[in-house]
Amino acid sequence: MSLKRPHLMYQVLFLHVLFLQVFVLGSSAAMAEDSLCFIGEMETFSCAIKKKTVSVCETNAHQFIYRYGTRDQIDLGLASNLNFSTAMYSGGSEGRLTFNNGSYDYVVFSAMYSLGPATSDKDVKAGIIVVNEGKEVNRLLCTAPNYQNFTFSPESSKKISKQDNSSQFIDY
Repeated sequence: MSLKRPHLMYQVLFLHVLFLQVFVLGSSAAMAEDSLCFIGEMETFSCAIKKKTVSVCETNAHQFIYRYGTRDQIDLGLASNLNFSTAMYSGGSEGRLTFNNGSYDYVVFSAMYSLGPATSDKDVKAGIIVVNEGKEVNRLLCTAPNYQNFTFSPESSKKISKQDNSSQFIDY
């Protein structure tokens, strides 16, 4: 009888360690809080659009992943290399990351605009522009007030600073 108990104890210990690895520590497929980025990915952009979320995540290989949906169900996920464009305005600027899916482009944007020459107040907007064959078919604006501007890894920031990406900017 005493020989069976140590064996049983090792089985219980193994199951306990397995439980800790899977449920407490999480796996690489677990998502970071308040975004659709997986643990180990860098959140480049994320915001709520009504009851859904759009997130752009940068992998360790510096590939960008677009995810739209909820934590329970991703409606659309697209991967892309860095496709970033910017435009400067008087009193503001806009940045855009574009993801292609066949004839559709999903343009994630974040912009700050001046409300006029008589005021220093700014208007900030962010969201997704859905484009089919070069024409805007939908524009979804972030609804949560705490959306963020784009954040890139140092390696991706260097690539952006070396390229003239203003020529890629298309005003829809």
